[in-house]
Amino acid sequence: MLEIRGLSLVYRYKETSVRILDSIDLSVDRGEVVAVYGDRHSGKYYLIRSITGLVEPSSGEVLVDGERIDYGDKRGLNRLRRRVQTYFMDVSRSVPAGMTVRSYLEWLAGEFGARDGLGALSRLWGELGISKEVLDRRVYSIPLHQLYVIYVSSGLMASPSYMLLENPTGLIHYPLRGVVARLIRLLAGEYGIGILYTTSDPTLFRVLGDRKHVLYRGRIIESGGSDLGARPLHPYVERELGGDDTTDVVDAIYVSEGLPKLYDWGRCPYIPECPHASGECEADIPLYRSGDRMVRCVLYR
Repeated sequence: MLEIRGLSLVYRYKETSVRILDSIDLSVDRGEVVAVYGDRHSGKYYLIRSITGLVEPSSGEVLVDGERIDYGDKRGLNRLRRRVQTYFMDVSRSVPAGMTVRSYLEWLAGEFGARDGLGALSRLWGELGISKEVLDRRVYSIPLHQLYVIYVSSGLMASPSYMLLENPTGLIHYPLRGVVARLIRLLAGEYGIGILYTTSDPTLFRVLGDRKHVLYRGRIIESGGSDLGARPLHPYVERELGGDDTTDVVDAIYVSEGLPKLYDWGRCPYIPECPHASGECEADIPLYRSGDRMVRCVLYR
């Protein structure tokens, strides 16, 4: 199991300490898909990077199959990053554009010490409608949704236990995003990999995930099972996921006073937009249990 316990990230902003992430608790079992939904200011960018120390968290801990990650041990971190692989939204920054797919995969196979990597990947691609002809094409000539599949699936040559996916459909044209969802299901179901993905895509979040969490201004505001996207409880989550909109979430509001205001949890930061706001919301609100959900809202106290 991949366990994230009390993970926090604090930055200094002028004379203020700003909590970009605040006490995040998550876990991912092998073969499980866990989804985290959030807008641009939610902290999901830093969550993905903090887990394996690409951005070092200020507090909290991460355990991989019971082994605690030591962020000061750079050699140990590099070993763990093979077991817990991170994949970013922008494929063009991660895959050398001038290489053919074949040369890229052969290079990776050498780095990972993999055998018959191409054969195993070709079988997976076939299930996703990608032909072997892509092997001899330059990376820059391949459609983005197919390149994303190649990019993520190539990590199988290192035999990972977990994968962290940053907004996997964020740059992919909406009608083509289904192939990414199918890839994630195959990685979890057939290869037994634990998947944690962040997203700003409401449709993907509704349909994909064994367990789901919504991140808002650095804190989890709602957690539940696979039905969370279809039956949201928190007013913010209900607004974002309650309709039929298929576009990615945008910033809720622009706060001209600066960054600290966005991440101020001395009061519920959703007050300016919430139709249910009252004086009770002018407090640091904990997570309350409502059936099989955890909700950070006084409506469920």
